[in-house]
Amino acid sequence: MKKQKRSVNTRVMPLLLGTLALNTYAGIFDACFGGGEYKPITEQKLQARMSKIPDSFGVCFNKALCLAKVERLLTQADEDVVVAATKTDLTKSTNYTPEYKSLMNLNDDGLLHTSLNNSNAINNLNLGDIHDSGFINFKRLNGDKAFFHTVYVQVSASGEKFLYSANDASLARSIMQAGNDELVQVGGSLRFKMDENTVTGFNRYLTNHEAGEIGFVYTPANQVADNIAHFGNGV
Repeated sequence: MKKQKRSVNTRVMPLLLGTLALNTYAGIFDACFGGGEYKPITEQKLQARMSKIPDSFGVCFNKALCLAKVERLLTQADEDVVVAATKTDLTKSTNYTPEYKSLMNLNDDGLLHTSLNNSNAINNLNLGDIHDSGFINFKRLNGDKAFFHTVYVQVSASGEKFLYSANDASLARSIMQAGNDELVQVGGSLRFKMDENTVTGFNRYLTNHEAGEIGFVYTPANQVADNIAHFGNGV
């Protein structure tokens, strides 16, 4: 898979800094502590770290960010910037703001996976495309064509991959109906091992969602950290 390019534009940093300054709750998930140098860990180790954290209110991307921080791929400061990016829409009509999409590389249509061309499996979820822990953001391809849900993918120390999803019963149901009912609750998320059944259920979710056809973008967590780090360089 090609390395993703930074897509942060020069107007993002002032907006986010302003939001951070005004929003005293930008670090509301401070209990989701991270710290230390990153190295791949097992899914059991990630679960053990999460078990020490008080459960907090939050939507799907908050849970995903918490997992990335506990896995030590994002710092508290990184998380604060991403959370602030979800609050720049003063109308509060969406958390998937231009600033958030810039941090997550969601503006690059070349990274969008869909199932519209079902003759080519790479247009669906392909585990061979995922080499690092990171985020999957889902987008409606009809109607408002908006992003609406975020999950986290862990690539463990053994190379196995695990999907963590919160607040989306339809995705969990689709995976379970495909034959993977070995879900584990980790914090506020449900964890599924990304085996053949999970991939089948995931790809069915893309075509059977109540909103119609949907697509997704996978973004490595280290790419998000890199985008944040390069804010000050006019990237």
